[in-house]
Amino acid sequence: MLKLNGSVRKEAKQARVKYEDITDGPFPGEVIVTFSSSKGKLTAIFPSSSVDKATGTITAYVIGEQGNSYLVDLPTYTLTSGSKAWLSKDLVLL
Repeated sequence: MLKLNGSVRKEAKQARVKYEDITDGPFPGEVIVTFSSSKGKLTAIFPSSSVDKATGTITAYVIGEQGNSYLVDLPTYTLTSGSKAWLSKDLVLL
């Protein structure tokens, strides 16, 4: 196992992340999604296949945990940061 910011990294677990807003993307098969992270709102262009509009979630992987947050590996990079973000546990469905 690997230490990650004071926590122990385990195998990645597939999860669903709740998003706040979704709009059509610039190309067919893409959507623009906004969601909350520990650093505020993040926006990313995701493949439509990673989004479940019925549940208001996107597919991602939990790769770490610390306190009340999960480190989540997202399907693609956000517009302001990389593809990983710390998200509150109440926004992540395992």
